[in-house]
Amino acid sequence: MTIKYNSNTLRNLQQTNLQIPFDVNERLKQLGICRAMAKRGKRAGRKIQRQIQVVIGNKPAENHVPWPRPATVLKSIPCSNTIQTVTQNAEPDRKTQLPNFFLTNARSLMNKYDELSVVLYPTDSPPVDVAAITETWQTDQIADEFIDIDGFNLFTKIRSEKKGGGVAVYVKDNIPARELTEIAVPEELECIWLWVRPQRLPRSVAGMAVCAVYIPPDSEHQHTLIKHIVMSLDKLKTKHADLGAVRTPGRVIKRTVRPLLKPDIHEFGRWITSHTWDEVLNATSTQDKADAFYFTVHEAIERHFPTKVVKLHTSDKPWITPEIKNLIQKRQVAFAEKKIPPPQIHVWDMFGKLSKLNASKSPGPDDLPCRLLKEFACEFSIPVTDIFNSSLKEGKIPQVWKDATIAPIPNEMPATISKLRPISLTAHLAKVCEEFVSEWALDDMFHSIDRHQYGSIKGSSTTHCLIELLDIFYKGTDKCNSIGCLVVTDFSKAFDCVDHTLAIQSLCDLGVRGEIIPWIADFLTSRRQRVRYHSATSDWQTLSCGVPQGTKFGPITFIGIINSAAVNARTHSFKYVDDMSLAEIRTTNQPSKIDMDVRDLDDWANSNYLKLNPSKCKAIR
Repeated sequence: MTIKYNSNTLRNLQQTNLQIPFDVNERLKQLGICRAMAKRGKRAGRKIQRQIQVVIGNKPAENHVPWPRPATVLKSIPCSNTIQTVTQNAEPDRKTQLPNFFLTNARSLMNKYDELSVVLYPTDSPPVDVAAITETWQTDQIADEFIDIDGFNLFTKIRSEKKGGGVAVYVKDNIPARELTEIAVPEELECIWLWVRPQRLPRSVAGMAVCAVYIPPDSEHQHTLIKHIVMSLDKLKTKHADLGAVRTPGRVIKRTVRPLLKPDIHEFGRWITSHTWDEVLNATSTQDKADAFYFTVHEAIERHFPTKVVKLHTSDKPWITPEIKNLIQKRQVAFAEKKIPPPQIHVWDMFGKLSKLNASKSPGPDDLPCRLLKEFACEFSIPVTDIFNSSLKEGKIPQVWKDATIAPIPNEMPATISKLRPISLTAHLAKVCEEFVSEWALDDMFHSIDRHQYGSIKGSSTTHCLIELLDIFYKGTDKCNSIGCLVVTDFSKAFDCVDHTLAIQSLCDLGVRGEIIPWIADFLTSRRQRVRYHSATSDWQTLSCGVPQGTKFGPITFIGIINSAAVNARTHSFKYVDDMSLAEIRTTNQPSKIDMDVRDLDDWANSNYLKLNPSKCKAIR
């Protein structure tokens, strides 16, 4: 028959004064369940135990039952039907020592009350003297009696502003403890100050001030807490000149784990699909077959999935896994060596880009039809992803991705040889990889780009540029005696005259991550191009400057260069990649400043190896 007691029944039994029969009490003492009477002979001070010599006569006592003494070794105690073997702890060490502290984050103490009760009475480690619990989540409806633990005195602080939080401190009832009422704790802080005086402290230690505190990472009271702790320690130091502060560290736990990594799983799959299991099939008995099976499987598991020892800290958050710690360690090593790995893409990211290709586009120098790349995006995504990740890691681009076939497109009709726009037809796979790098670069330099740049920026277009331009003119010219002036500029062969060194420097100044700079530098250098007219093509020519038109990353490069143009302009500036306009609104009696801005723009263009095209620069009044 099993008798079960709930927590309320046990509390009621504790408050009831029950009388245990004498014979039952004696048997409980023999079993070590009930504590025996404390030894007498305390002299020269309270709580000081001394041995008193006991003299035993020669005459044997009749019906004398010796007083039970605590056993220090294994001891057999006879019972009515059987013999039980119990182990009692040795006499505790009486030399001076500091109390044992326990610190944990409970996140709802009511849900972990039974677990905490077991932890505070460990069987394989020293007992806990003082336990500090954070995030008790205690409210006004939860009284201290519901979370009280036998053998401990409880001190709590409840969060008053909102749900959650709260701290509690459990101090063993044989350790004198009181709350430091002389330290005023602000109401918004979750903090408890206690003064404890454990036994057997060193002579130089008169007592211990214990502070249990909890504060969320994003709390607005962090400065208040720091100020409160500093002032409280100063106040204690004025009363105790030799006061020293010790922060209780967390506990490091070593755990043996067996990681199941995907590469190891693949290797295990290759082994198990090729294994013939002859050792199992040739065995005679069932037991031999089972032994052979488990021996083979365990040997393969040890070979493919070796165990490793990981360190876990008691203060770690629940989501901090050994894998995350391993990644954090690799990151710290990379930062220490100043070697940050470049970003990597996944197969599904490449599949998403390939499946969105325009099937009607002409193939590039690699002669891969765009329709095939789109139709078989799932199959092409695996090798292309591996090539691109390797390219990012090495900072090198395949030469076929840097080749371009030039298609001359006339700027105006009738077409003339001097007014042709060279459009580069590059490999579609190169454009897909450029798109990844362009997105990373734009994310890095977005907050540093001139806000009046409307080209190649997500969420902006020529419409936004014209709306802001017209808004400035309408508001300015609406006033009396106001006039407006607009100067539109154009650079001659802007993309063909880009200096690679200036381009890389401008991208670095705008905050582009250094891990992709080698890839960008290799993308700009050692490029080749040829001209195709109808079915005829020219020989390959190597370029020493410029960025190809028709690529994804070409406009991003020019945005980085032109970002420093007209930064300190006295008038309004508007940019759309390589097109730039200056606008001025002034009264008729004010001198014009737009001429000085145009001269500054011309000086900037010369210093950056660019040149304004006078035939396309116009002024409108």
